[in-house]
Amino acid sequence: MIEIIKKTVQLIVGFLVYILNPFFSVRKNRWVLGASKGENFNEGSKYILEYINSFDSGIDAVWITQNKAIKRQIRDRGHKCYLNTDLKALSYILTSEVVITCTSFGTDINYCFPKKNRKYVYLAHGMPIKKIIYDQPARLNIPKSKLRHFFYHKFVAAFKISDLNLITSTSDYYTPFLQSAFKSNAVEAIGLPRNDALLNPKYLEKEKWLTGIEGKFVITYMPTHRDYGNGKVSPFLFEGNENVNKFFEENNIVLLIKNHPNMVSKIIDGKNTNNILEISKMGFDAQKVIFHTDLLITDFSSVWIDYLLLKRPVLFYLYDNYEQEDNDTYFDIRKANIGEICLTEEGLYEMIFKIFKNYDSYRPTQELINIHHKFIDDKSCERLYKILIE
Repeated sequence: MIEIIKKTVQLIVGFLVYILNPFFSVRKNRWVLGASKGENFNEGSKYILEYINSFDSGIDAVWITQNKAIKRQIRDRGHKCYLNTDLKALSYILTSEVVITCTSFGTDINYCFPKKNRKYVYLAHGMPIKKIIYDQPARLNIPKSKLRHFFYHKFVAAFKISDLNLITSTSDYYTPFLQSAFKSNAVEAIGLPRNDALLNPKYLEKEKWLTGIEGKFVITYMPTHRDYGNGKVSPFLFEGNENVNKFFEENNIVLLIKNHPNMVSKIIDGKNTNNILEISKMGFDAQKVIFHTDLLITDFSSVWIDYLLLKRPVLFYLYDNYEQEDNDTYFDIRKANIGEICLTEEGLYEMIFKIFKNYDSYRPTQELINIHHKFIDDKSCERLYKILIE
């Protein structure tokens, strides 16, 4: 019942903003930013906000959220933030020159209807390995209710993919995939703002982190979601394996497991050991996690693309038939020479052992990094800012 009331209020507010929208003009250098369907302060939108508020940028920037706790968190950092239905938020939404999202387009910030001189920016959630948007399997694009879908996208989500003026890419390698996925030529390889934090740790100084693992060799397992959160959660690695736990203990190793946010509700608690920790519910910033990671284990997540910037080893644990049973991919990571491929936990442990004993020989080559990143610097926020103020 509460959810029905919430959605009804969303539609009513959206209808009113829709009626008012033509009577308001954009104000130059007024920006609104959001992420994660309004429920979090993260990803590229977060880092561009931190950047433009770190100096006299001339930008009047506001974060829009639907979460009261996030509102307090952002204000504590010294940024402007309003709840999506606050009158002040609606004032900014009606008059913003730039709308920046990074997760789900029109649902990161509601009610941002198209208007003259408005720019829409999508800071890609990740580079496409899995096929997305127009390229993904048709079954993933079927709404549960066509009528609800129509009204929601008419009055709440407000703008469409075709309205996007800029979509960010890390390199020319990914640009064609994004152009295909979005059916758009608005893709530019300027880097992802969130990755500035990996090469300039000052961005991460305010981010919380685990205590008690200082000086340890950190392995992090970050798999992608299964069936967009409807599938089975990825395995808790080495559960009950005394030999692996003993090896980790003797060599000061800790394994962190961070599942995709879509899968968090399916995680079973109570499996942690001294050396294997499930951290998905702890609210750590993803860039903070990978910055503190010495060895990354992943699968069809794009996290390894960000991680390449740190020039550290990557392992792929492909334990299921993801491409056939879940979502097709743009390229075969088995043939991309990014990192060793493991199909079983036994094989995964063997590779962890080898990398731990001979770490530097498993680092990615500069040639490989250059394929996936056009820029290897902490200037992605700066490049985006300069494009948008031109």
